[in-house]
Parts: sequence; structure tokens; C-alpha cells
Amino acid sequence: MKTLLLTIALSFLVATTQGKAAGSIQTNGIYGEKKLATILDHEVLKASSAWKMGEGEPPIGPGKAVGLASTALKTQFSNFKDAVVREVSLVSSKNGCYYRVVISQDIDMEAVAAAGGKMKPNQMTFYVLLNSTVIHPKDKD
Repeated sequence: MKTLLLTIALSFLVATTQGKAAGSIQTNGIYGEKKLATILDHEVLKASSAWKMGEGEPPIGPGKAVGLASTALKTQFSNFKDAVVREVSLVSSKNGCYYRVVISQDIDMEAVAAAGGKMKPNQMTFYVLLNSTVIHPKDKD
């Protein structure tokens, strides 16, 4: 039940959309009171790797993608505590493939429910390109 509640709560916090700027993919996140956006430009993605889904193994695996994202998290948000990788996805788009790594704060979802939606766990998305480049979140404002 906790997992279901967590999945529902996190799905409200993170929404992947076509970015406001034409030609980008954007995922929103939160860190404390800050609203974050991770933006991947289609041209950057195109230039990162020629590998296509179904053509053998990708240049980097999911474990390496998680390691790169975790290092970026520690570098950018040094006081982020109790980090948990919630999702690792190899995403294919017309402009190329990339890993989407979602990292959030490990919190008690019962406490979130008891707070009536006023408690929001820190959560952010990193895009890891197949050339090992990490696109990390930036302040949305």
C-alpha cells in the first residue's frame, strides 16, 4: 500500500512534458521550496549518440546511468538526505535515446498523507545521455 501511495504522490510531483522552449523535453521537480526543471534540448540529444533502441546494447548501461546521476545529485545538492532512486528508464525518441533517472527523498508516505498534501518530498530528474553527459535540474524561476 505504501508503494502505491508513493507512486500516486510522485506522479503528481513529476510530469514530463514537451518543454516550453520548442525542441526540448522538460521534467519538473522540487527541492525544498525551489521548483526545478530538467530540460533536454533535442539538438543536444541528437549529437550525443547514434545508437538506436534495438541495435544491440546501449553504450552505457542503467547502472552507470544511476551512478552518474547520483554523483551529479551529490555535487549539486550536497545536503540532499536519504536519496532513493525511484525510476530508471531508457527512453527512445525521434532524436535519440537517453536514460531518465528519478531520485527522491526516502520519506514515510503515511506522514505525507497525514500532512494533508502540505508535505512535499524532494524529487528531481536527471537525464543521462548515452555519451555519459548528465543534464541536471536547474531553478525553474
